[in-house]
Amino acid sequence: MREGQLDIADRAVRQALAERTDPYWLTFARHRSIGFAKQRAWTWHARFQWPDGARRRKIVGVAADSPHDRSGLERLTFDQAMGRVKQWCAEAEAAGRDWQRHRHPPPAPPATSGAYTVRHAFWDWLEWRRRAGLPAQPYRTTYRRYLGAELGSLPLSHLEQRDIVRWRDGIAATPAWDSAARFPPIGEVETGSALFETIRRRRYTANNHLMALKNALDHAHLHGLIDSSIGWRGVRLFRQLGRYRPPVFEPEEIELLIAELDPPVRHLVEAVWHSGARIGEIVGLTPERVLAEHSKIIVIDSKKRTARGVALTRRGAEFFAGHAGNKVHGELLFRNPLGAPWTVQRAGNQLRKQLQRIRWPEPVTYRALRSSYSSFLIAGGVPPAVVARQLGHYSSMTTELYYGHISESAVDAMIRQKIDGADLVPAS
Repeated sequence: MREGQLDIADRAVRQALAERTDPYWLTFARHRSIGFAKQRAWTWHARFQWPDGARRRKIVGVAADSPHDRSGLERLTFDQAMGRVKQWCAEAEAAGRDWQRHRHPPPAPPATSGAYTVRHAFWDWLEWRRRAGLPAQPYRTTYRRYLGAELGSLPLSHLEQRDIVRWRDGIAATPAWDSAARFPPIGEVETGSALFETIRRRRYTANNHLMALKNALDHAHLHGLIDSSIGWRGVRLFRQLGRYRPPVFEPEEIELLIAELDPPVRHLVEAVWHSGARIGEIVGLTPERVLAEHSKIIVIDSKKRTARGVALTRRGAEFFAGHAGNKVHGELLFRNPLGAPWTVQRAGNQLRKQLQRIRWPEPVTYRALRSSYSSFLIAGGVPPAVVARQLGHYSSMTTELYYGHISESAVDAMIRQKIDGADLVPAS
């Protein structure tokens, strides 16, 4: 055991450890470590490191003394977990540094006999990219998941525009292969922003795969493997996809989410929801910029690098004052599970991990929380100019364009309130 590491083999030591997202690691051999993660379910982790610093990690089971179970994992004592970790590390070392290639092997080279098909064209294009030192793995995924079964065996001499259009539209009309829960069939999603974002993402995906196919076909045409390019030249990308609009959540949904999350990610979510500030502004907040007596915080705008005041509710002022009370001047209010400063990327990754752990049905980001905050203010009658000042925008046009969309329930409630009892249709 290295100096500074904890003896996680001791049950008493594990019981006394503080809960955190990252595991407590114990190195038992060169480049081999066993980890203990103490969250709701206490899990055993394996880690193998190559001499160049590259690492692989895997969860091997749940601790036998864990207060909660985790689906798909077996309860293991420390000795049992150590055996699993040693076996997995040996397999990782045998797989080598290029283990990713073993997980996702490239498609086999097509046979040279017979007609020249879409599969031949795509394979030749991938080989050209590999020899040129260009990335090819994303396009292998395109072929494996979307292209091979639909158009792979079709000879290029028989390829027509209607074949590619039908393939492109099929991608845009079906859920992503691994995101059926996040993006259900279009007929089952809500109207408004949810439907808009679902269609926008699927069309964006279809455009990416169509561009890969057209590049492969152009490569075949350039090298004289097909006489005419009329079969794909007229197929256009989806136009006017629009801008990304974050989903809008109701206050009750966000309060329920906050109750499900674990600190310190829960603290970041609460901070964004109470202030509407950017996550980059929250992670840099220090106690001297919390003005609890004025119900305000002073944040440094992460885009303009200027300071601005953010008004808080009574509950928001109590939240920030509670985190600033035991901090010294210049100390960060919020730190990651290791006690280090947060980064925007790490904060987003930790939020996604917790959403997966609690099986939250919808994707939530800090930008979506900020959008929900502004929507709640606008639905409550706050002028857009005031909301823009609170969010740190140059003008209210930015607020209305990117953050001004209101949830469906808020729209329905306002319409019913305004027209309830009004005689809009005269009696015949």
